[in-house]
Formats: sequence, C-alpha cells, structure tokens
Amino acid sequence: MYWHRRTLQPSPNPALSTAFTAAKQNNSCVVPVFVLDDAILSRANGLGVAFMLGSLHELRDWYRGHGGDIVIQHGDPTDVVGCLARTIGVEQVVWNKDHSQLARARDRAVQRALTRTGVA
Repeated sequence: MYWHRRTLQPSPNPALSTAFTAAKQNNSCVVPVFVLDDAILSRANGLGVAFMLGSLHELRDWYRGHGGDIVIQHGDPTDVVGCLARTIGVEQVVWNKDHSQLARARDRAVQRALTRTGVA
C-alpha cells in the first residue's frame, strides 16, 4: 500500500517507485491511498484545498489510465491507514518523508499504529 500525502504525482515519487518495485517482485499490486486529514484541511485556505482537490483528480485520472484507482478517505490517517492496511491485508505501507512538524508527528503515530498490527 502506498500512502499519498504531499506528493500528489506519480513521478518523480521515490516511495511510489519503491512500492511498485516491491509489488512486481512479490507478484502483487500497489493500493494507493490518500487521506483527507482535518488537521491539514483546517490549516489550508480555499486556494490550497482547491489545488489539492485538482491534483487528486489528476492523480486519480493517471491511476485509472493505468488500470487502477486511488482510495480516498476522510479522517485521521492514524486510524484510516491502519484500518485500510488491516482490511486489505497488506504487509507493508510506504510513503515519502515530509519534514514538517505536523507530518513528522503524524508519521510516528501511523507507524506505531501499523507496528501494533504487524504491518511494516
């Protein structure tokens, strides 16, 4: 599973490339996910939200053009990413690093939640 965050483009995207490579080696697929996080949305202005939604639309079109789709959910990423990972039965979730303070705290929380459920 690949968790899209700030990087809403397929390329260049190091973690997405890693996910595709691992899926190819394991004869599996990548499930791309984006979470509409209120902690982020509450800090964004209308133009920022409009840009994000436009970028998500383009990203969804790209996935659909390649025979897939992206899962878009609303909620706390700690809950959503962990729940999706368990529901789908994935072994690993990957994402790109984001160095903002909010992102680092969110990453640690998601990592802890995934580790508790045995997902790398």
